[in-house]
Amino acid sequence: MGITYTKNSVTGEFYGYADASFASNHDLTSTSGNVFILNGGAITWSSKKELSHALSISEAEFNSMAHAERNIIWLRNLYKEIGHEPKKAMILYGNNKSAIAIVSNTQFHKRAKYFDLSNLHMRKSIKLGWITLIHICIVQQQR
Repeated sequence: MGITYTKNSVTGEFYGYADASFASNHDLTSTSGNVFILNGGAITWSSKKELSHALSISEAEFNSMAHAERNIIWLRNLYKEIGHEPKKAMILYGNNKSAIAIVSNTQFHKRAKYFDLSNLHMRKSIKLGWITLIHICIVQQQR
C-alpha cells in the first residue's frame, strides 16, 4: 500500500476534493475533509471535526470547502516559494450544488448571512483566479 505519483503529468497542476459529513458525530457536529492531488497522488489531506453545529447540509459542505480553500492558498504560496507558482486556478470539486451556489451567486447573500466572512474570502480567491469550484456527483467523488 502506498501513494503512487506518475511522471506523465508534467504540468504541475493540482486539484482537490472537499466533502462533509453532516451531523455525523455523537454531539451532532459535522466532519469536514479535503484532499489535494498532484501527478496522480495525494500531496495533502485533512479531516476536521467542526467545533460548531452546522444548521444544514449546505452549511456543512460550505465549511468543508472553506477549509479546503485555505489549504489551496497555502499550497499556492508553497509552490510560489519553490519557483513553481500555478498558472491556472486550482479546481476544487464539491458534491453540494447549494454550497457552490452560495459562493457563486450573490443573490444568496441575504439567505446565508452566517457564511459572510468565509464566503467573501472564497469569492476573492475565485476572482483572483486561484480557485474554481466544480460540482461532482458523490459517486464520482468516491472513486
